[in-house]
Amino acid sequence: MLSSNRITRRGAWRGLALLGLLALTGTAASAQTLSYTVPLVQNVPGTYTDLAATGTAISTTSTDDANSAAQNIGFTFSYNGQSFQQFILNTNGALKLGTTAPSSAALYSTENQPSLDGPANSINAADVNLLMPFNFDLEAGNGTGGAEYRVATTGTAPNRVCTIQWKNVSDKAGATPKHYANFSFQVKLYETTSVIEFVYGTATATTAPASAAPHWATAGLKGSGPLAGQLLLVSHASVNPWSTMTYKNEPYVPTTSTANGDNALNFRSTVLPDAGRTLRFVPQYANDIEVQLVYSMTKIPLSGGGGQVVSAIFRNVGTATQTLIPVTLNVSGANTYSNLKSIGTLAAGASATVTFDPYTPTALGTNTVTVSLLSDDNGSNNTKTVTQQVTDNLLSYANSNTATSLVGIQPANATGAFLTKYNTTATRTLTGANIFLGSSTTPANTSVGRTVFAVALNSTGTVIARSADYVIQATDVDAYKPFTFTTPVSVTAGSFYVGIGVVNPTGSAIFYPASFQPENPTRTGTFYIVAPLNATGANAPSDLSAQNYGILLMDAVLNTTTGVSKALESAISVYPNPSNGEFTLAVRGANAISGLQVEVTNLLGQRVYTSSVRDNFENKLNLSHLANGLYTLKVNDGGQYTMRTISISK
Repeated sequence: MLSSNRITRRGAWRGLALLGLLALTGTAASAQTLSYTVPLVQNVPGTYTDLAATGTAISTTSTDDANSAAQNIGFTFSYNGQSFQQFILNTNGALKLGTTAPSSAALYSTENQPSLDGPANSINAADVNLLMPFNFDLEAGNGTGGAEYRVATTGTAPNRVCTIQWKNVSDKAGATPKHYANFSFQVKLYETTSVIEFVYGTATATTAPASAAPHWATAGLKGSGPLAGQLLLVSHASVNPWSTMTYKNEPYVPTTSTANGDNALNFRSTVLPDAGRTLRFVPQYANDIEVQLVYSMTKIPLSGGGGQVVSAIFRNVGTATQTLIPVTLNVSGANTYSNLKSIGTLAAGASATVTFDPYTPTALGTNTVTVSLLSDDNGSNNTKTVTQQVTDNLLSYANSNTATSLVGIQPANATGAFLTKYNTTATRTLTGANIFLGSSTTPANTSVGRTVFAVALNSTGTVIARSADYVIQATDVDAYKPFTFTTPVSVTAGSFYVGIGVVNPTGSAIFYPASFQPENPTRTGTFYIVAPLNATGANAPSDLSAQNYGILLMDAVLNTTTGVSKALESAISVYPNPSNGEFTLAVRGANAISGLQVEVTNLLGQRVYTSSVRDNFENKLNLSHLANGLYTLKVNDGGQYTMRTISISK
């Protein structure tokens, strides 16, 4: 049984322990749907630029529960089917578009129950067309100059931007202590496109203890009322990085339980927003397909890394059905490759997964893997990239994102393992793993002082290698720890598993050393669990994709080869290329002591031809029996090697 200290704290799935409609009478506008939807929200790093003395200061009667007079946007801004030239700022981290004030200057939710009251769920006719970047009971913070509110419109028509700023504010203490001693944030309104951004600045933490309950802020957009389709609200567990927010187009669910951490933008002193963190709300267009997710390895070995498969999820986030959609994979950098596919039909709201034809790297270095589609009404979501390192000895799916889920094995299972499934197209020696170690902030469930190990299983689930047991130290947490297998093991072409083993003595508490990065939906056939782990017999790893934990943070480590030979690189030439299948491999001055071997593999990494060749000779290679296409030709002298891409065209 596994247990997850998923930092998002929600729900449960059988044995998994995860820490982690109102009727409204209104105007005709309430019947329409707000054009901002969940799939179009972008949570991205950015830059927070203080307005300083630019623009216009916004006067309020106080810095505690006050509405401003109507302020000019500087252009016409379209929102919820209406046109606005002005807004009213509320000191509690919200603004209302238009010229009339919201129902109350005390515009905020009860301290830890945003779903029971507050502006998002209000049915008052005055509480409409609200933008709420950080709505809470706010007061002046301890920043120099005290609380200040300001607006500035910059740029030239039709691409002006109106920036509204709350500067030097803080949350009030109540039943739980104040968490932010000082905080600044902005709303940006974009002319013509109707894009809205919430941009968060640096927050200064108070000395509130880590055990203190979080505060619950309301964040998001509201149209004509608290109706599904008229809201876009933000959820965030307070122990998570601000990059891990989730969203919904429906009201907050009424609750009195502070355990439901997905009901608001929860925040606490121990996890601060990164300066410039930006929530971008893009309105829905008629023709808008997005590249939702790219599945690719991030580290691959040059020898044995053939048959690289990239797939991507494309989602129609527009309102119109799309047909005959060309999509492209491009690999650039140390290696180059391109592949074109097509999606037949994609209805509004539907998704399609496309698997591109495989490719084989032929050079060490950095690749940029790019998946894209043709420009449509919204060009901001038509491309996604993954950085891929072609190395000598590493395999990994992990990227630069931080961990958002920590997972552990239930003590009743004694010993278990979280595994990543890899594939090699050549025989290599597996020597160990680099594993990112996590730990719960709850003292009873800390990983410090607990035992883990690295483990490898073959394709049938039998343990083939193991490191020594290791007791986690405080300095190991939130960092990669190298593990070396006691006896390196040879893995032949095919699949194998590498992962982190967890030791749970009888009566011990759960701990959470396995770290996962966000990937939703999580790719299938890649991340697994075995619990309990049979150290001497067969195991049946269970696919974790249904749990959407994401990507297991670890590298598999192979033996270091002697690498690419510069001498071989300059000593050989292959011609004609392309050819009808008959090639000449000319070798001049290779000076190979052990002779030279040739291996040809297809794009799946399958070996389709082998032979020996001579130095200082024009060797004939007859590959005419092979199908048209690209192949990798590898020449090695028993230690070093060089590679060429050849093309057969008959």
